[in-house]
Amino acid sequence: MFCKVRYYKPEHNGYAGQEYLYNALIPVSVGTKVLVPTKNGTTKAIVSEAEVSNADINPLWKDKIRQITEYDNEAGGKKI
Repeated sequence: MFCKVRYYKPEHNGYAGQEYLYNALIPVSVGTKVLVPTKNGTTKAIVSEAEVSNADINPLWKDKIRQITEYDNEAGGKKI
């Protein structure tokens, strides 16, 4: 399932900024705290939009979308 996340920003003491598109390989819903891969390593994020429609995804980028495979257990996330 494709979803959008916002990264954790320590300077804001919360999740803020731009939304980023990911492919969730684990069950998520809005508000789920996850760990996501970025170009700088793994970072904390929160799901801001779940079930993004395939029609909203540029087909040229679809195979480059990174995957969510892990919950943020420190923030009370769950793990399967």
